[in-house]
Amino acid sequence: MIVIDFISMSGKDGAGRVVTALKEALVADTASPHVLGTTKGGLLELTRPRRRPPLSSQVLAPCPLCRTGHAEAPLSVAYRALDRVLAEVWSQPALIPELYASAAVVRALLDQGKVALDEMETKLGHPLELNVDEHIAHDQFRIEPAQR
Repeated sequence: MIVIDFISMSGKDGAGRVVTALKEALVADTASPHVLGTTKGGLLELTRPRRRPPLSSQVLAPCPLCRTGHAEAPLSVAYRALDRVLAEVWSQPALIPELYASAAVVRALLDQGKVALDEMETKLGHPLELNVDEHIAHDQFRIEPAQR
């Protein structure tokens, strides 16, 4: 639901014209929004059906420990790890990093996160070494200098 507050709208005529104009403007919108009108408090209400899964379904996943709650999804952890790798390299330009994470996080990077991983490797100028650490928590990772 979208709520718009027209603070300095004078009179009901102005609000009525806005509602009419908004309805006309939204006729061609493929998302099928519905202008509900104005409330007694002068708020304009607009609804729009959800077209995609909620953001929480992409950011959260079933908790691998308790299986009843939610935890950060492996892809979210993977993106957070890539951000941290970049920050580490910016602060230490000579660093050649290796990333250690759970198998699920590494798999997420190699599958759904492949484009982001490729972009990161382009910025680094070399491949990012990914290592599975079975002892690391599902929502954690660590960055270490490469052992070369």
